[in-house]
Amino acid sequence: MPISSSVPDRIGSAPVTPARSSRIPNRTERAVRRVEAEIVEAGLTAWADAEIDRMESFALQEAISTATEVEFDFYDRFKHAAGNSAVKHELLSRKLEILSNTNSRRISRRFR
Repeated sequence: MPISSSVPDRIGSAPVTPARSSRIPNRTERAVRRVEAEIVEAGLTAWADAEIDRMESFALQEAISTATEVEFDFYDRFKHAAGNSAVKHELLSRKLEILSNTNSRRISRRFR
């Protein structure tokens, strides 16, 4: 008996049922949609992160600018009161340093 006669004819040309053939494209389509959704989500996350960084940088810039303006105003307000007194200028310098250090610590805590 030849070998080919013991192998059924249907193995190489078995009919595919409609249920099976429709499931494969559906799985592929779902996989493609899932990948596309992940790509969109990654893009939106990257965009959101960039916007947050931009807004935080702007807020930091504003905080530093405001602190600097306050320190300048403090100096301008009291330099005339110190007059020519070296002791008063030293006191003004110390108080300005306290104000500056306080502002710097506050800003650093806020923007960690």
